[in-house]
Amino acid sequence: MGGTMEEHSEPLLESARDGSSDIEEGTMRGSNAPTKFYENKSFLFASVFWFAGSLLVFASALLLQSRSRGGHSEIYSPVQDHVRYKTVVFDASLGKKTIYMEDPSPRVDKAWEDLYDFGISWITPSEASQLPNATSRLVENPSHFVTGLDVFHQLHCLNLIRKRLNPEYYVNDTHVHIEHCLDQLRQALMCSADTATIPWLWSKSQGRTIADARTTHTCRDYDAIREWARERKVEGGFAKDTYVEGSAVSD
Repeated sequence: MGGTMEEHSEPLLESARDGSSDIEEGTMRGSNAPTKFYENKSFLFASVFWFAGSLLVFASALLLQSRSRGGHSEIYSPVQDHVRYKTVVFDASLGKKTIYMEDPSPRVDKAWEDLYDFGISWITPSEASQLPNATSRLVENPSHFVTGLDVFHQLHCLNLIRKRLNPEYYVNDTHVHIEHCLDQLRQALMCSADTATIPWLWSKSQGRTIADARTTHTCRDYDAIREWARERKVEGGFAKDTYVEGSAVSD
């Protein structure tokens, strides 16, 4: 076996001595040829690594920009750069009351309205161009467009349903479009599809397994979204009966 290795190695040694090789003439000729070969090889490797690194950075930027959830990109919203997430424990224990569950009063009404009563919001032309649906320009400031976040509409609907449950107090709220609001909330719940888990615990006092009213959720920070809307509020509303060139048009 040792003789076989020598027979195969000898021609290679001879090629190295006389500077010749089977590689195209000029590639490895002369005493400096091996050095040039490895310099070219190093340059090739460096180029490949640089290109791969650039691709990785580019892909990472696209991934962050897409704001994907479960591999699906979210529809653009002008508030998306202000969205923050936090862990929240919902406590739906019977007998536990928040201000939103109290009997009707001016204080309770204000608490509900403070959740969503920001009117409409203005956005820039750049933001408007990224919306999934075209929107209109503001009459008072045609350089801005008008929009609103659906979460505020949904909370408005929920408040109207709450008022319908107390007709003896809200005697003048006969215009409530309850069916519309119910279906809006149905669609919103199905769209968001909260996948937080409900634990089941053995109750010593009841002698059976019951659902725990305290559930842990990953939530968008509502205060941050509300602050964005307050900063973008269109003061005094806007003239809805005046068309502005460049606004969205429907039938």
